[in-house]
Amino acid sequence: MDKIIKDELNFVQVTGSLDSFDFSHEYRGEKFYKGVIKSVRKSKEIDSIPFITSERNIVEKIEVGNNIKIKGSLRSYNIFNEDINKTQLQILIYVSWDIELIKDEKVEDTNEVYIMGYICKKPVLRNTPKNRVISDVMVAVNRKTFKCDYIPCIAWEKTAETLSKLKISDKVKIKGRVQSREYEKEINPGEKKTFKVIELSIFTINLLENKE
Repeated sequence: MDKIIKDELNFVQVTGSLDSFDFSHEYRGEKFYKGVIKSVRKSKEIDSIPFITSERNIVEKIEVGNNIKIKGSLRSYNIFNEDINKTQLQILIYVSWDIELIKDEKVEDTNEVYIMGYICKKPVLRNTPKNRVISDVMVAVNRKTFKCDYIPCIAWEKTAETLSKLKISDKVKIKGRVQSREYEKEINPGEKKTFKVIELSIFTINLLENKE
């Protein structure tokens, strides 16, 4: 494993095609840009993952359609959604390293996440309509700036069973991938709206000794 990953509490790297890229805002004289990277799974499903980056990370000209690699961390934000009249948790990648332009079109997309944090919501084990075992949980990941990000995580089958046995405040180390999915929700009688969710799909989860 790359040493840079070992040293991080929250590390994500994704390669894929740049689907959108626009100016977002300016903060203390520094410009920030928002974009979406599309990463293809081995199953051929496509994850559309939002990210934000400072202008200082754009060392080469990038355009929509380019293949790129981004490295950073998962960040969470609460945003008010007028459609459902309540606040929703939004997840994106905050790019911390230079964006790499990939010129080899034969390179397969990659998507990997490593986080270390604390269970802050009791995992729930359930079955899908197709009778697959699934469990989801919220993991709190501390930033070095004393802030905290809340990352929704999901696991399947045996990993889901392992996850469901954990307790609130357990310290865990997780390896997985960022995934996007859509779901429909009835916002008014007879009126449904499609919502998009970004979450961490767990590959492995390990319980760590909590010395704090």
